[in-house]
Amino acid sequence: MLHKMREDLRIKRDSLSKKRDSLSNIISKLINEHAIEITKTRESQKVLQEMRKAVKADNGAKANKILMDYRRLLLDATSKKVRFGEIDWETSRAEVKAMYKIVKALETLAFPPVKIVDVLH
Repeated sequence: MLHKMREDLRIKRDSLSKKRDSLSNIISKLINEHAIEITKTRESQKVLQEMRKAVKADNGAKANKILMDYRRLLLDATSKKVRFGEIDWETSRAEVKAMYKIVKALETLAFPPVKIVDVLH
């Protein structure tokens, strides 16, 4: 009886694990598609290429520095526009939100995802 219950639980766990993996793959694909879409500018593509080179050379710290430098560049450009009255406060907030989305997208595309390991198997 106990053996049968354990076997049923194992089957259910395996089924849920497969569903989780399937959903995870779908979500990852959607995140990557969105990231690709919002980083289509020439400037973002150049930054992404440099980051990928660094990651490929096993230098994640350099890739992160490239990303943070780009983030700082975007933030400084927005601050400069506000200082010189080229944009108002609300527009600058929208630009900063967009900037963070771009930075997150670059991070998503440059750094490989970490595989979740199920320790129950």
